[in-house]
Amino acid sequence: MSPGITTEVEVGLVPEPVEMEPLVAIAERSRRLEIKGFYERKHWGELLGLGKFFSEDYMERWRPTRMTQFIVDPTMLGSGLVNRRSGCAVNVFVDGMRVAVRDLDSVVLPIEVGGVEVYRGPASFPGRFSGSDFRCGAVAIWTK
Repeated sequence: MSPGITTEVEVGLVPEPVEMEPLVAIAERSRRLEIKGFYERKHWGELLGLGKFFSEDYMERWRPTRMTQFIVDPTMLGSGLVNRRSGCAVNVFVDGMRVAVRDLDSVVLPIEVGGVEVYRGPASFPGRFSGSDFRCGAVAIWTK
């Protein structure tokens, strides 16, 4: 090689695919919650900011001993089962049936819960939770 002389080299590469093991992703969803519309309301509710939604895995991580303990948590309603803005009681449903707040802990245990929906006011309610006395908010609890 002499100084000052440029040599051009052309290199050709042939792509060679590498075979990999297939990836498999499995997602388990409760068929019961699917039928009751929980996942669809969760999807749209989170997308539009209409409510808060808690699934079974959240309940397992949080491990409340009573449902009232879970609902009173600040991430849920702040002041618990009373709407802070209006001072009125929040409506509670278990599997679509209205339940008196005082009876909630005897009706459902946290280990039985598959999903929870929290709505702070009537503007965010799905139709199934609306009514003339539902201005204060609603909590819908779905069992597994």
